[in-house]
Amino acid sequence: MAPVVSRGGGGGGRAMGAKERKEAAQREKDAGDEAYGEELYKRAAAHYAAAADLDPGDISCLIKRAKANFSMNKCEECVADCDEALGRRRRRDARCGCDEKLAADALFLKALALLNLAVCAADHEPAITALEGSLELRPGSKETRAKLEMAKRNRDAFAEQERLDQEAAKTHRDKGLELLRKKKYKEAEMQFTEAIKRNPRYPKNFSDRARCLIELNSLPKALEDANRCIELDDTLGMGYLRKGLVQIAMAKYEDAIATLVDGLKHDPQNLSIHNGLRECAARIKMAKDSDAIASDAIAKDLTKHQRKIECLHKQLNEGENKASKERSRRMKSEKLVKTLSSQVEQLRSANERNANLERKLSECRERFEQLQSIQNRILQHFTCPISHEVMNDPLMAADGHTYEAKFIRDWFRRGHNTSPITNVELEHKKLLPNHANEQMRRKKEKAQREKEAGDDEGRYKRAVEHYARAAALDPGDISLPIKCAKSYFDMDQYEECVRRCDEAVERGRELRSKKSLVAQALFWKGTALLNLADCASDCKAAIRALKQSLHEHYNKATEANLDRAENAMEELEELEKEAAKHHRDKGKELLSQKKYKEAAIQFTKAIKKNALNPRNFSDRAKCRIELNALAEGLEDAFKKSSSSQVEKLMMQRDVVTVELKSAKEHNANLEQQLSEQIGRIERLLSIQNSEPPHFICPISQEVMSDPHFAADGHTYEAEHIRKWLNDGHDTSPMTNERLQHKKLTPNHALRSAIREWHQQRNMRHTSPSLLF
Repeated sequence: MAPVVSRGGGGGGRAMGAKERKEAAQREKDAGDEAYGEELYKRAAAHYAAAADLDPGDISCLIKRAKANFSMNKCEECVADCDEALGRRRRRDARCGCDEKLAADALFLKALALLNLAVCAADHEPAITALEGSLELRPGSKETRAKLEMAKRNRDAFAEQERLDQEAAKTHRDKGLELLRKKKYKEAEMQFTEAIKRNPRYPKNFSDRARCLIELNSLPKALEDANRCIELDDTLGMGYLRKGLVQIAMAKYEDAIATLVDGLKHDPQNLSIHNGLRECAARIKMAKDSDAIASDAIAKDLTKHQRKIECLHKQLNEGENKASKERSRRMKSEKLVKTLSSQVEQLRSANERNANLERKLSECRERFEQLQSIQNRILQHFTCPISHEVMNDPLMAADGHTYEAKFIRDWFRRGHNTSPITNVELEHKKLLPNHANEQMRRKKEKAQREKEAGDDEGRYKRAVEHYARAAALDPGDISLPIKCAKSYFDMDQYEECVRRCDEAVERGRELRSKKSLVAQALFWKGTALLNLADCASDCKAAIRALKQSLHEHYNKATEANLDRAENAMEELEELEKEAAKHHRDKGKELLSQKKYKEAAIQFTKAIKKNALNPRNFSDRAKCRIELNALAEGLEDAFKKSSSSQVEKLMMQRDVVTVELKSAKEHNANLEQQLSEQIGRIERLLSIQNSEPPHFICPISQEVMSDPHFAADGHTYEAEHIRKWLNDGHDTSPMTNERLQHKKLTPNHALRSAIREWHQQRNMRHTSPSLLF
């Protein structure tokens, strides 16, 4: 920083060091504080300005000067000082770490000044922004928060008043226009004046009042209104017209020509401005007869602007000729425009429906995941606490918990005599079978046998039967429908293969099966669809399925099939183009032989294969005209139109048609997915709401709340089995065989499962039909 020369009396002016500058700045600031305390605000502002010059890093000097200016009601200077203080803080903050309190004070003071300057709702926004910034730097300031709330209330009050004023201004304007049509100029001028009072920013009110004032011969006021109209909107031709007419009435022909020419630049097709120029020329001619000298000067000015006027007229005429040529093209495109508008509206509606369906589908999936989570928690109670796998041979130990037989026996063989879960010493090491879990194990074993029989079966049809029986016994194994699908694929029954793959994908996602299994189902689906493909569009479904398979789980065979599908689609596209060319050549040959009906058939086939070639439509139109099918011929000729506008509309129509078709397909797909998802929810609710057989007490035939094991290995409600034993029975209620002992053991696993089941039942599930 450059040294500052001291303003002291001695020494002839010497350079001040940094320390001396700070001391001098502090003295100026103290003097400013003293003057401010004595309400000598102007003197205080001068001291603060000197302090700010001596020590630019101290932004408090600028804030104090802003406060002094605010006290003198100099709000603009106050805002400028606050902005300068904040600017210095931003530039120096990284180096010196200025106090955030000072920045908060500057923003608060700036907001107060802006509020004093505010005259409309928009003026309050900068003040509110400044107050919010101050509050961020100093969140605990009650004063700032109160001012912010007051500023927002004032802004809302201004906005409401402006809305009411605009409505009132519109009412007065409508009345003024009605009176203007009735040529009641004085009354109309009063209405426009009221409208301007209510809404002084609307230029047309000034333009219409200027017209009334011209008719009332109040030319100076009319000129003021015309100038105000141009000031508010310099592109409005009526403002220039009113001003030019006033200048003509005031015999200021040179100014009138310049004004009207400016108006034509902004509104070249305004006939009223052209008429004003003609009237100005007529007035000049009349003045020439009475005052030749003055008229010569005006005539020179008229000649000066004549070229501009002629150029504008030429542009106008060219525009009219162009419009005439375009009119015929527009007539041709009207039908396309209507069709395009209708299709765009259909596309918009379809997109809205799709968005709504996607929202519903998302809600359904979320609901299903909640239900699936509950179902998984119930199934956890059939997992062995030692191996953490679903039990195949469940046995009940003395601690009342169920374990996989081989793991609990191994536990005892290693010398343990405590519970694997509670670590409490067991009364005995006797194990009892858990018949409820035993049923599940037997079903799985039977399903596995059917699955192995299907794998060993040499005939595909018999293999499918084995896999179907296995799937009925174990619905959770999605490898079974995949094996069915593969068998159908090997039998060349591709449609059935696709159906089974869809079932496997749906079931796999329900059960959150391994991604590799879902990917396998999608692989066979894509491969089957590829074998079914007859045209390029059929390949797209296969490509989509294979891409989904790769997304789930990468596999080289899937990637290879995807490449094969993409190559097949390209080959089919080329074949379709060649077929279209073949049909076109054949049609042209038949056309040259005047076989119009046969030629039209060939051109139709060519259009089906390649609808982008306009010559096919042109030649088919010729055939149809020769066959007196004039309407169809004209339609084809219209499609062939070489007009750029028509071609553009046709391209837009084709694009929208494709998008609309895609949206409708997506809509149908979403509706199918939504229906399937609701079906899954209903099935899961049905499963969860039904009473599982192993939850039922064999004695009371009701769901158990306190299940206990008896010596026969069966589980009963504690109350009922105790009553059975207390009544003198020493036999099993299930088998009628004598019990070895009457001791009862709690079935903790089954009790936990029943509690989970009760919790999900007590939740008031929303029915899928009411979900939306």
